[in-house]
Amino acid sequence: MSGASTFHRRRTAAAAWIDYCERLKAAADLLVRDDIPSDELDLAEGLRYLAHLSYAAIQRFVDGADPSRPMLYLLCDERIKSGGDNPDNRYYVTAVSDAYEYELQGRFDACTYYSIVALDRKDMTSGLTAEERDRRRTAAARLDSATLQPEADGSIRVRISRAATVGNHLRIDEHTNMIIVRCTFQSPGVREVELSVRRVDAKGTGPALTFESLSTRLRAAAEHVHDTSRFFGDWTAKFQHHLNQLPLGDQDYIRSTGGDPNILYYLSAWAVGTDQALIVHLPQIPPCLTWNFQLCNQWMESLDYTSARIHLNAATARLDADGGVTIIVCAGDPGHPNWLDTTGHAAGTMCLRFTGATRPAMTETSLVQMDDARKLGRRVQ
Repeated sequence: MSGASTFHRRRTAAAAWIDYCERLKAAADLLVRDDIPSDELDLAEGLRYLAHLSYAAIQRFVDGADPSRPMLYLLCDERIKSGGDNPDNRYYVTAVSDAYEYELQGRFDACTYYSIVALDRKDMTSGLTAEERDRRRTAAARLDSATLQPEADGSIRVRISRAATVGNHLRIDEHTNMIIVRCTFQSPGVREVELSVRRVDAKGTGPALTFESLSTRLRAAAEHVHDTSRFFGDWTAKFQHHLNQLPLGDQDYIRSTGGDPNILYYLSAWAVGTDQALIVHLPQIPPCLTWNFQLCNQWMESLDYTSARIHLNAATARLDADGGVTIIVCAGDPGHPNWLDTTGHAAGTMCLRFTGATRPAMTETSLVQMDDARKLGRRVQ
């Protein structure tokens, strides 16, 4: 290669990095939105959120983007959070393509529930119209713990391919480029599963890394940070219209963004003063595999569940005498067993999930003074 050609390629590589940085800058739009209430803590967390999204985007679009060399990575963990991540879940992700065939193997003994869903990366930050859902999503694009058949040793093996096979099979098509494995742990303790993915076709090692392919991946990573922060920012802004209420979300739309079709999602925003408490009351818990309620910040990141109690589930919540559940959200402990700590936040978002529920639940909310919350606490002592 001549000196002139080498210089041109170097300049082109530098331009690709500059393009990545310029596209990444657009995500700063999140921090100046006037339809999302934000104080100094919210803005600090917003900066951290964008930094974590940038890290996660590199993992997804650069390190883990090659479907010919599938690797499993965590979509969310105790630090990397997005989209109302569930503290009771582990989300494992791998890139796939219908050009190849794969086998996913794992042990889910510790899980209350688990599911495997095929989708397009873009679905998670755009959603689908009703027509697109009908055209692109079928029942074959997901599996869960109720439908998967274990091996003799108790492990689960799933063939992932375009063509149908016998046994556990997850169908993928030309739209599929990602598999999400959700693992729900109802009880505290070990939160990892033995999980692996490998190709089982005979199509070789796949294309080698090229300058063009990596430049495209970098561009996609930057766009992901902007698109994801804007997408969930739009959700937070929308939730302000039913502040401190907990309505059932648009299930079809949520599922089109990667939400599990076996889960009912209730999504909203909360705002609680230092002398106030938000009471969330579920008069009845519908028959289900499990349920949980959690607090998130304004950017739809779960609050820090490693240092404070910010969520409850079917195993950790104390039921009311009549079988319902009363949860108290406030800054200080009101003496109630179902108190959730706002961890210094004045406002944020919240999510209620019912997994495998036979019907929706009624939700009741009220904003009260702390004295009234303490009275509720004394009644259950």
